[in-house]
Amino acid sequence: MNLGEILKENREKRGFSLRQVEYKLNSKGIKYSHTNIKRLEDNEFDKVPIKVLSALTQLYNLDKIEIFNLAGAALDETDERVLNLNKREKIQLDDVMSGANHFFNDENVSEEDKKKLYDSLQELYFDAKARNKRKK
Repeated sequence: MNLGEILKENREKRGFSLRQVEYKLNSKGIKYSHTNIKRLEDNEFDKVPIKVLSALTQLYNLDKIEIFNLAGAALDETDERVLNLNKREKIQLDDVMSGANHFFNDENVSEEDKKKLYDSLQELYFDAKARNKRKK
């Protein structure tokens, strides 16, 4: 399945209309119209704002890393460590990344800077994980 199909399937599974999703995004401070959500589901966009993807993964309870990869962010292709995480560890990594949501939602921050922050947070996570492993 592609990104749009997964998003549409999960929206419908939860019984949300496009307008309801728009409202839920707006309530999180994310201005994204129902027509844009429809275009996203129809795979009509080359780029999707990180803040929109992040909010949709939370709303639909989806794996953020998997969804970002489907969106073309290729977050784990450069780091095999992400591929080797178990479910609990993926949740921990996602929690770390979610802590930076204010930064990712800031329209004044470039996509390049957002990617740099993402990479840095991911590196910090794996460094902490390695240190904890050595303590045991």
